[in-house]
Amino acid sequence: MVILWLLLLYKRRYTLYDHGVVALYGLGFLALVWAVGSLLPGQIGGLWVFAMMIFIPIHAIRHLRAAYAMGWPAAILVGGLMGILTTLSLIAFILAVAVLGLMG
Repeated sequence: MVILWLLLLYKRRYTLYDHGVVALYGLGFLALVWAVGSLLPGQIGGLWVFAMMIFIPIHAIRHLRAAYAMGWPAAILVGGLMGILTTLSLIAFILAVAVLGLMG
């Protein structure tokens, strides 16, 4: 939600509530996809993971485009930046947990 807010500061008509709804919809969809994939056996599960690595970013870009009335170039740019910032946030979180674990 905060990443969306930071990336879309120029779209003043959207509030944190709007970003929260969009973020929760995206996370809910991802959780559903993950749950379905976890029920699949061996090789099919592997194919599912590969397909989702392609489909989820496409879905996220389409979702941004529809939710924020963006054109394709803007949705691709925001989606890419959102992916990068989310990855950096995850790395920072993992490092913080590791450092706190070593200190405790």
